[in-house]
Amino acid sequence: MPGVLPVASGGIHVWHMPALTEIFGDDSVLQFGGGTLGHPWGNAPGAVANRVALEACVQARNEGRDLAREGNDIIREASKWSPELAAACEIWKEIKFDFDPKDSMEKCWFHLMLSNKKLEHRYVLSKSKDSIDSSLVPLS
Repeated sequence: MPGVLPVASGGIHVWHMPALTEIFGDDSVLQFGGGTLGHPWGNAPGAVANRVALEACVQARNEGRDLAREGNDIIREASKWSPELAAACEIWKEIKFDFDPKDSMEKCWFHLMLSNKKLEHRYVLSKSKDSIDSSLVPLS
C-alpha cells in the first residue's frame, strides 16, 4: 500500500531489535516508549541504546548474518562498545522468540469467514445429551 509504514509499538526494547529488523526491514516505525524512557541513565541514553542496537542489527543483516539465530549475540557484541546499550541490556535482560504458533491456518480461515459474515457460529441445545453443541454454519 502506498504511503503506509508498519509500526512496532508496545513493550519493545533493545533485545527485540534483531526480530524487528528482520520482520520490518528498513521502512518501519519503531515506537520505543518504556524501552527508551526506562533506561537507568535517562531518556537520551535510552535513545542511544536503541539506535546502537538498530544499527548493529542492520549492519549484521547487510553482512549476511542470521538475525533470528544470532540476534542476541549481535546485541551483546554491540554492547561491548556502547555503555548505553550495555546498561539497557542489563535492565531488559535477554529474550528469545522461540515458540510455536498458536493458531492454525484453518482456525485463521474460520475467524476470517466469521468476521466477513460468511459463516455463523450457532449454539444448539442437544436434548439427548443435555448439553450445548457448537457448530459453524455457512451463510447464503
